[in-house]
Amino acid sequence: MEKQIRQSNFEILRILSIATIVASHSILCSGEFYFTKDFSINKLLHDILYYGGELGVNCFILISGYFLPTTTFKWKKLFLLILQAYFYFYICRSATIMFTKAPIDAYDLSSWFFPVLQGQWWFISAYIFVYTLTPFLQKLIAAMNKKEFEFLICSQFVIWSVFPTILFAIQIKSTESMVFYNRYIWMILLYFVGAYIKIYGLPVLNTAKRSLVVFAITVALLFSYIFLIEFFFKDTEAATMFWGNNSLFQVILSISLFSFFQHLSISYHPKINSIATCTLGIYLLHTGPFCWNIYRKLFVFPMYESSPFLFARILFSVVSLMLAGIIVELCRKPFEKYISKILDRIEARYFTPSKP
Repeated sequence: MEKQIRQSNFEILRILSIATIVASHSILCSGEFYFTKDFSINKLLHDILYYGGELGVNCFILISGYFLPTTTFKWKKLFLLILQAYFYFYICRSATIMFTKAPIDAYDLSSWFFPVLQGQWWFISAYIFVYTLTPFLQKLIAAMNKKEFEFLICSQFVIWSVFPTILFAIQIKSTESMVFYNRYIWMILLYFVGAYIKIYGLPVLNTAKRSLVVFAITVALLFSYIFLIEFFFKDTEAATMFWGNNSLFQVILSISLFSFFQHLSISYHPKINSIATCTLGIYLLHTGPFCWNIYRKLFVFPMYESSPFLFARILFSVVSLMLAGIIVELCRKPFEKYISKILDRIEARYFTPSKP
């Protein structure tokens, strides 16, 4: 069967998404900032980057959900995903031991055998678990008509997004504090949203121009909110209380940005698509278990919180980490192809029915 070639619009979105995630983690994991109560551009930049990472995560999930109706579950892909996670776990853990001389405790030792089950990366663990549900999610979608599908999505958004944004964000400055909320639930919901857009589309965001306008208005509102809170109330915690990926701000931003790229007509560019295939590897490398210690040794951004070159330093870290991830992933891929061929031979020999 000839492999389907994807247009590069979503692949560009993948690359932009991982860039925002890397930038956000660079801020979050390099140490604690101690901004003065006076307003500053660097303080505003810090808050905006907080939001960027969750926006990127949502876009990643929407892309996967968009292709859900046409995705075929394969045990080989599941095995290769788990193998990829193991590869990056060992790379990251070994590097951390060498750089930081961190001791190995009993829990750490057990994680060498079960990094996915122990949630060393929340995203890859949730992604693998959701992938195992692919056939069942497809059957559920096929069994629903449009109105039923819309009711499912809207009712769940009220529970997991609208209610937390209105109540929990204001009370305890977090939209992810509901007792039963977790990102596994959120990922499944966004999968449904992506699938709905694929099947029925969104009338409100049916053109790239409309999608961009909605995105720009939401960015302006969020930017204004952050500016006012920081300038008049000097409260960084309040300024970032809508950063969670289930807040209404994040939902509108991610869906409108996704729709914008959906409606772009960008032909297939092999180099862009090749880089895009490395995005999961970039994520696994730069957020690898125990890498926070390395972040604090290499990118100590709090030391430069008053520097006019803070943004340039963050940009340098993003480019460096992405290039490192691309190089490692491109080196890993030949081994994955070799293992894939072995799995194909095993499947053909032992699991393919013989012709009568």
